[in-house]
Amino acid sequence: MHDTMTTQPQTGAKWPSEISQKAVTEALSDVPALAEWPEGVTFHDAPDVEALGALIVPKLHKHLNGHGILFVYREKLSFRGSPAWAIASKLSAKDQWLLGVERKRATLGPARFLLTVNWEVWHGLDLLQKCALVDHELAHMGLEERDDELASVMIPHDLEEFVPIVARWGNWRRAVSLMGAAMAQLELGLVEQ
Repeated sequence: MHDTMTTQPQTGAKWPSEISQKAVTEALSDVPALAEWPEGVTFHDAPDVEALGALIVPKLHKHLNGHGILFVYREKLSFRGSPAWAIASKLSAKDQWLLGVERKRATLGPARFLLTVNWEVWHGLDLLQKCALVDHELAHMGLEERDDELASVMIPHDLEEFVPIVARWGNWRRAVSLMGAAMAQLELGLVEQ
C-alpha cells in the first residue's frame, strides 16, 4: 500500500463480517510484538503480522490456502522513492531455493510470497487498520495455471488514481466509476459488511 504516512483512522472504516475484532484480539493475545527495532538489523520476523495473515487468509483469501507466505518487518520501507506501508511480492523459484523456504516455516505451506511491512508505520496503526493493510497486501497475491503448473502472480490495484484528477474530471474511466459506486453503496449502507 503506497499511501501518505498519515495513519489516523479514517471515517467510515468498518470491520468486515468475516473478521471480528474479538477474533483478531484473540489471535494476537499470545504473539510477541517487536517493541524496539534492533540496531544493525535490516529485516525482522513479524509474528503479529503473520498471525493476522493466518486469520485472514482462510476467511477472505481462500485461494492462498496451502500456499505459504513469509511475513517480515523492515524498519523503514519505501517504493519508488515514497514511504510505503507494506509491499507484497512473489518469491521466484531461485529465491525459494536460496532461502531454503521448503525448510523454513511459512504460514500455510511452502512459501510463494513475501509480505514486507514498514515497522515504523505498523506501530502507528490501530487494529482495524492493521487488518485492512494485511488484507490489502494479500489481495495482491494470486495464482494462475501456466503450462499445467500453478504460478504465483501479483495482482495490480483495481484503481490507481490521483484525488485531484477525480475531483477535476469525475468518473472519466470505468475503474473510477466502479470505485465511486462501491463507495456510495458503502456510505448508504447498501453493501453488507
